[in-house]
Amino acid sequence: MKLWYDKPAEKWEEALPLGNGFLGAMVYGTIDTEHIQVNEDSLWSGGAIERENPDCKKYLSQVKDLLKEGRHVEAERLAQFAMAGTPRSQRAYQTLGDIYLHFWNKEHTVKDYRRYLDLDLAETKVEYSASAAGETCTYQREIFISYPARVMVMRLTSSCSGKLNFHVLLDRRKNLDHVWSEDNKRIAIDGCNGNPGIGFCAMLQAESKDGNVSVIGEHLIVENASEAILYFTASTTFRVFYSEHTLVDKHRF
Repeated sequence: MKLWYDKPAEKWEEALPLGNGFLGAMVYGTIDTEHIQVNEDSLWSGGAIERENPDCKKYLSQVKDLLKEGRHVEAERLAQFAMAGTPRSQRAYQTLGDIYLHFWNKEHTVKDYRRYLDLDLAETKVEYSASAAGETCTYQREIFISYPARVMVMRLTSSCSGKLNFHVLLDRRKNLDHVWSEDNKRIAIDGCNGNPGIGFCAMLQAESKDGNVSVIGEHLIVENASEAILYFTASTTFRVFYSEHTLVDKHRF
């Protein structure tokens, strides 16, 4: 079964969802600048805090007695005082960030646009034809998130040789501490939500058999390709408190 649309998403609610239980993505399917909002399931606004109410055990029997006596309002009030977490406030879930693919070939006429979510294969696809200078090329983007590998894979193709040209940016509005590159084919980001808080790391790698892959500043660049494959993964210190070095090593492809 497929959900398909003949135009890109204009807002988050219209984007197509993907996920594997750890990584999540909302794919907009935009033509000139693809936008993919990404989540990692354990990224919160701060670190772990003990919220056990120290008076819970002391008043438990009294709450029970009030309930047995039918004094429900008093029992509820006492339970709210003695059994609610302290502090009452909780951490807020945080988005991991955004992936932007900026395509360079913008002087074209687009037709036959289509994007869809395949519910059986758990993948999204964007496809369209673009004409410029008397030449028509078909472009496709296929995206899925592997459960065992914990990696999102994006395959981009053009029917015309050397016409796939774009650069990629990993972005996060707050608490983004570092952006760096490795091997001239990867970009990575890391940061920490709160102090103390939850550390996070995300990495994106590009490969192309017939194109050129490079990194300039914080941008991952693919030029003169007909096919390119992007790999994206991320993790946090929520479950296991890795050192920064170990967290980065954990995501090398």
